[in-house]
Amino acid sequence: MFVNPPFIACPYCGKDTYGISVIGDNEYYRRCSDCQRPYGWEQVDGYPLPSLKKKVIYLDQFVISNILKAFNHELSKNLPNETVGLWKHFFSTISCLSKGQFIVCPHSEAHVDESLMVPYFGMLKKLYEHISHGTSFLPYHLIRHNQIYQLAEQWINQQTSYKLDLRVSGIINGSINAWQDKYYFSFPKDYLQETLEAKRRGRKRVASDLKHIFERWQSQKDRSFDDWFKEEAMSYGPTVWNIFVEYLKKCSYLHGKGMTKELAKLEEPMATDIVLSARLAFERKGLSQDHSLSMADAFFQSDALMRVPFNEISALMWAALARKAATGQKRPPNQGMNKDVETISILLPYCDAMFIDNECYSLLNEQPIKGKLNWNARLFCLNNISEFEQYTTMIMDNASPEHLKALKEVYGDNWQTPSTHIFN
Repeated sequence: MFVNPPFIACPYCGKDTYGISVIGDNEYYRRCSDCQRPYGWEQVDGYPLPSLKKKVIYLDQFVISNILKAFNHELSKNLPNETVGLWKHFFSTISCLSKGQFIVCPHSEAHVDESLMVPYFGMLKKLYEHISHGTSFLPYHLIRHNQIYQLAEQWINQQTSYKLDLRVSGIINGSINAWQDKYYFSFPKDYLQETLEAKRRGRKRVASDLKHIFERWQSQKDRSFDDWFKEEAMSYGPTVWNIFVEYLKKCSYLHGKGMTKELAKLEEPMATDIVLSARLAFERKGLSQDHSLSMADAFFQSDALMRVPFNEISALMWAALARKAATGQKRPPNQGMNKDVETISILLPYCDAMFIDNECYSLLNEQPIKGKLNWNARLFCLNNISEFEQYTTMIMDNASPEHLKALKEVYGDNWQTPSTHIFN
């Protein structure tokens, strides 16, 4: 039985051994480490805790990697000496804000995918799970489904403007505004070698495709930002629908030829689930299965998909990259850019702040893209890290007296100590 400080006088035995046993979402419980009361059959009320409204801050994978390198002697050789102190201080800030129940930094599938590419994956996993304290964004395809379903509901009702529910609580594992327990356990996880190799091949293929696309952009000097944006935004729906139709054709052909083994091996593309999300929205509005299929065709060919957040933000970012190529940029985006665009376009509407790399930050702060982004998330990078310091200081300065009193009551002064023990 874990009983932790701070201790107060036990109401049963009188000793100063009445410590914290359980911290719930909005209350905590005490037990005596000496007399072990209250016993399991004794009815006790929890001590209430003030409600929270934590800031949701997304930390790019390069932040996680550099923090680990700063604290690890062997890995720090790959980090410029002048930045070691910066990243240690950054971790201290994030750790104290998290332990102080001011912020939450959920991890995402990008953290998993990017960490898998290096031999010290286990250490990265331990770190990003510690920082996120058990919270994570849903897989990206499920967040897309969520947005597509809502959009389809409104489209079938012939609404002229679309307003989606983008509360972060709907796309998160774990509880955002819960008081954290003092313990969080991270367990090793093995991935099949063929899975890792498939991910590496996928990254290389994407990088190769992006290089060719970049070369095409370089030759399109007569196009405007809006031209590229419309091309990108309008291509998503038809692409999804065409992949779905081709998959149905393959299934039909194999089934007709009695090729059951080949049919069983046929991999179902994610496009089928995206189409299913729209059809489900239509059928819940009373459409038959056949009618929902024909309406899904019309939906994915329409311009409605230009207004779904993940597609709109992604199209804006690719349009900005296309314009850079056409106006003289020689270097194509690196192989991580595709994942960066995907992550930002999917998670930006749900975050209060994002700490991203300098290139993506610069991209999002150019016009006209900056003027077209309708989201309130604060953006930070290394180039404006002083502003991030001001932002985090403001968060802590705005804490209520009740919040600070509860922190001391539940965690003692320990919440102000960075959790550097995880690097031991």
